[in-house]
Amino acid sequence: MKSKKQSISLYTKLFLLLILIGGGIFRFYNLNWDEGHMFHPDERNIANSVTKIKVWEQMDPEFFAYGGFSMYLYRITANNLAEITDDPSWTFDWGKINIVGRFYSAFFSTLPILAVFFLAKKLFDQNVGLLASFIFAFTVFSIQASHY
Repeated sequence: MKSKKQSISLYTKLFLLLILIGGGIFRFYNLNWDEGHMFHPDERNIANSVTKIKVWEQMDPEFFAYGGFSMYLYRITANNLAEITDDPSWTFDWGKINIVGRFYSAFFSTLPILAVFFLAKKLFDQNVGLLASFIFAFTVFSIQASHY
């Protein structure tokens, strides 16, 4: 039995790109929604823990409720941003650390739009894949969850 490989048409690629851009805009829009006031208590705890990390010197953030990977990723990114912008506040300002975290949250929340498309395409066809990715991209809960 030979499997038939479906190629993705140009129109499907264009629609998928538009869905990705639209979903990304909603996820990345207003990353500083609290204007640095730290309204979300989990973000406060994570930002506080990130400030405790000193790469290769003090690697214990003293807070592991969500695992360590995200905190180390935020810290390394904050260190790089502090060097690039010549602004050391990226490493200790909770508001700026939250922006870094929200950026990653929005980025990693945009990737499943593609995964949903390819899964639905594999199970059904590319039209169902487009519909499924569109629904996921613009579902309010998935957009809201990407802001934390």
